Amino acid sequence: MSIPPDAALRRLREGNRRFRADPFMESEALEGHAELGKLSSRQVPFAAVLGCSDSRVPVEVVFGQGPGQLFVVRVAGNVVTPSQLGSLEFAVVQLGVRLIVVLGHSGCGAIEATLAGMVSGDSSEPNGHLGSITGPISRALLDAPRGDDQGGIPEMDEAVGLNVSRSLADLGCESSILAERLGSGDLKVVGAVYELESGRVEFVADAPPIGRELTAPVVSYRTSRRR
Repeated sequence: MSIPPDAALRRLREGNRRFRADPFMESEALEGHAELGKLSSRQVPFAAVLGCSDSRVPVEVVFGQGPGQLFVVRVAGNVVTPSQLGSLEFAVVQLGVRLIVVLGHSGCGAIEATLAGMVSGDSSEPNGHLGSITGPISRALLDAPRGDDQGGIPEMDEAVGLNVSRSLADLGCESSILAERLGSGDLKVVGAVYELESGRVEFVADAPPIGRELTAPVVSYRTSRRR
């Protein structure tokens, strides 16, 4: 029942175009809305999305998809942790998904909090479990090589892209299951950024080659303020 990655990507692009044309579309306009009665016995999503938990980024809606169309894993900052990896492995192995999208977004609060800590120089652990989110984001921002004229702490827009880049790399490096399918071409993993102001999803990068260290930023992204 799975569809090729490029076909899945086209469906997501078209769905986002419908959403931008009508952000308050009725449920009948969502792809797959008529199949609701069939979902009680099985699910056959055509793509998986690792997205942020931000309430302003309802993943199915921004892609114009109804119930049963997308397998969505959400966590603040769209970071990769074991539970997210396990969920995505389930989507690929058990449900036949062949496309994974890592979806960041402009104005991400988790990234803003991480940047604020970096600017203040506060190296103490955040209260509770927030460090499980800001820690991976900090590593994404600090470890990614940047140009000679780009030293220091990145700006917000660049940080969003670098964080997507790190998650793309982690999917292949941390999961042998995903790495095997990426290497064979059975699976495609792409990065994207959702722009809060315009509603546009910009697909910005593919995952780096499996087994290769992230030696350069995969994502080059600037928000819709440039338009």
